Amino acid sequence: LRRTSSETLESSTEPSPPEHHVPRGAEATTASKGGLCGLNNLGNTCFMNSALQCLSNTEPLRSYFLANDPVTGRKRFETVLNTKNPLGSGGAIARSFSKLLEEMWLGGRTAVPPRQLKHEVGDFAPRFSGYGQQDSQELLAFLLDGLHEDINLVQTKPYVDMDIKNDGRSDKDIADETWKKYLMRNKSFIVDLFQGQYRSTVTCPLCNTVSKTFDPFMYLSLSIPTSSEMLVVSITLVRADPSIPLCKYKLRVAKQGNISDMKMEIQNVTKIKQSDMVAVGIEKCVIERIYDDAFVLTDLGDKDEVYIYELSHSIDNSNYIVVTVQHCEERIIPVKYSYKEYPKQEMIPFGFPLVIEVPKVECTFGNLYAMIESQCRFLKSCSVDSAIDVKGGRGSSSTTENSRDTAAEACNKNIPVDTTEGNLNQPQQKKLDGERPTDLRERRPLYLFRLDVGNRKGKKIKLDELSDNGKTVVLNNHSFVACIWKPQTKKDFYDEEMAMRQEESTGPGSVGVSGQKDCDLIECFRSLSTPRLLSEDNKWNCPKCKKVRASKKFDIWKWPKILIVHFKRFSFGRFRRSKIESLIKFPIKDCLLSEFRINPDEPEPDYDLFAVSNHFGGMGGGHYTAYAKNSNTGNWYVFNDSHVEQVPEDRIVSSAAYVLFFSHKNKEIPLLGHLNKETQVPMETEV
Repeated sequence: LRRTSSETLESSTEPSPPEHHVPRGAEATTASKGGLCGLNNLGNTCFMNSALQCLSNTEPLRSYFLANDPVTGRKRFETVLNTKNPLGSGGAIARSFSKLLEEMWLGGRTAVPPRQLKHEVGDFAPRFSGYGQQDSQELLAFLLDGLHEDINLVQTKPYVDMDIKNDGRSDKDIADETWKKYLMRNKSFIVDLFQGQYRSTVTCPLCNTVSKTFDPFMYLSLSIPTSSEMLVVSITLVRADPSIPLCKYKLRVAKQGNISDMKMEIQNVTKIKQSDMVAVGIEKCVIERIYDDAFVLTDLGDKDEVYIYELSHSIDNSNYIVVTVQHCEERIIPVKYSYKEYPKQEMIPFGFPLVIEVPKVECTFGNLYAMIESQCRFLKSCSVDSAIDVKGGRGSSSTTENSRDTAAEACNKNIPVDTTEGNLNQPQQKKLDGERPTDLRERRPLYLFRLDVGNRKGKKIKLDELSDNGKTVVLNNHSFVACIWKPQTKKDFYDEEMAMRQEESTGPGSVGVSGQKDCDLIECFRSLSTPRLLSEDNKWNCPKCKKVRASKKFDIWKWPKILIVHFKRFSFGRFRRSKIESLIKFPIKDCLLSEFRINPDEPEPDYDLFAVSNHFGGMGGGHYTAYAKNSNTGNWYVFNDSHVEQVPEDRIVSSAAYVLFFSHKNKEIPLLGHLNKETQVPMETEV
């Protein structure tokens, strides 16, 4: 609703008639065999047709808008139209809705076009004026709001002070006062029929201060446990020890969670401290981004995968800086210009990038090279016995360690080293039968690659070659190191095929690929009353502790006669959009919600289902239909635009269910006599 909790009005104590009560003049509606009428699709209007069929089969609402005045012959709702309400449509939506119901239930037609109602709703809510696909639940919210404002008995809405003191008062006193003030601005049959009241409880985690507020609702939007409230994110863990293979995890984290929450899940599974992790995004063998802990997970793209690197020291350690490393192959490519070919040098990224910690002081070329080579994965072993073996890392080969130590020692002592490929470019001799493989150790240059350093702070990246001059290498948090490989050295000593496969395994604690599971309606209601931690952007202003990330939960205080339940099947992020396809099981009869009844003065919340709005398909497109129980025949029907067909009851519960309509068995239908403007009979306001 566009209204806020400050809009309200006085309640009445007039008793309601029994549930079977039908207003005078509406007898023809219930006696008719109508209602089995489809709605023509005007162009992507299946969402509207689905919502309208559900409202059409809401018997008290239909009776209200079809009731005739026996004296004037006019529709009785017209006597209370609020044509001057600036928040309404001047009565246009109410009139066109009544006209459509008359055509569907009394016209004897198989299908009618809801053209006039669509036009009026589009004027009231411009987002529905075109012919693009929309959401049936959003249309329901706007349509019911428009109907309410058109028949609101409050002609001039007074100012209402909603600053309600709750110190030491009971929940009942606070709720009654809040509801009474709400009715001072909003008094209509829509409020009586559809609206309830929930209690919001916020608790400070520091001082345990509790704040309770009561607000009206037209419908309940329920999260789907472990699906819409949770997000399944794929991450790859890269351990600090290069001999440990990469391990892929699929983690279930809160949809509003961030990188810090993801690290916490990894810590719970692997016992790696959160402070020893850095999260990055890799694209085409290059680390394109280092994620901040506050980065929201819903902003990840559909194809984005997060890599978590374990560090040997805490990321908060001021003595080290984190530097990214990427492998590049140096190629000379001929480029034609003016009918001539000229050599052009290109750096082609390949292999698996690294994240290392570099000391802020006293880091020489030799130290840096040794650190990088020791962390390099997928290098071919230099030992004779495993000359062509592929390792997940350098392993513990003594030959490898010795060569690395020699390189570092040579760098630190400024010993001149020939870094050219030398005889590596010479053709190898044919191996004779029984001859051992060529010893890579004998062919290995002292340096497998040269080091260039770049800076990612600006848009342009300039690479500067590092030299072994005995001076300290100066790096900062924006630096990255490029390991430049010559083609033949790369071919001989780096197993690129293994690097691309990565041989990932599924780690313990991973969830299923879909991250979705079947559940029932009770579980969804439980998720509503489960305390949730507020996001960083939605901190609560605790009277004692100021801004804090408090916990918040909702409970139903006043249950409506007609309960509309909306499932949060769609989730939206900056780059990611998805639909939850889980099957939610719900009872068609005797939906008893006593577990969630907190107000002892409320009758037992026992509901029967009578309509369902369905959505088929995904985010990019889809189709809406409706199931509804006809009050005349007692049978269930599927309404698929202009097509109507009877269906068995066991088809009603499906994974396409999007919005459910229930009728309270223990609450009476609100009194309709108030439609007679002369008698001014008050409405029953206990919905």
